[in-house]
Amino acid sequence: MKNLKFSIIDIAVILAFAVIVAVGIILLGQGSVAIAAKTVQIEVIAEIASVDKPLIESIGLDQIYLTVDNVDTATITNVELETYQETIYNKYSNSYELVDNVNNKYNGIITFVTEVTESDMDFMRGSTKIKVGLPVYIKGKGYSARAYIIEMRVIGGGEI
Repeated sequence: MKNLKFSIIDIAVILAFAVIVAVGIILLGQGSVAIAAKTVQIEVIAEIASVDKPLIESIGLDQIYLTVDNVDTATITNVELETYQETIYNKYSNSYELVDNVNNKYNGIITFVTEVTESDMDFMRGSTKIKVGLPVYIKGKGYSARAYIIEMRVIGGGEI
């Protein structure tokens, strides 16, 4: 056999081929892959349930963080205060009744807008999944609370 010698160019070609094969295997293993993710603007309504009134009153129409690590942001457009109601059983009338303002607690209905990446399964704001029923954090200067998404709708594409 002849003496085989490898040059730097040969090694670079082999490495490039290996990288192309690895990327192909990864992409084929994921199913359909979108080259450019579609970004849309959504309006989200979230409820902070059964909290003290000063917490809800401290929430302003400003930028908030949706995560504990202060990365994913949104902009609040509306804050509403509702009386917290609880269903209790009245043994004297043998019926269920709604009782208002249990233990001086209130519900906050927070509306915010944010730009998200849309996929077939859900919406993502950075690392935060935005989906009805999931919790998000409403964090701003001087307040922090966990809210649950109760409604959402797409209001446009592009930046806020």
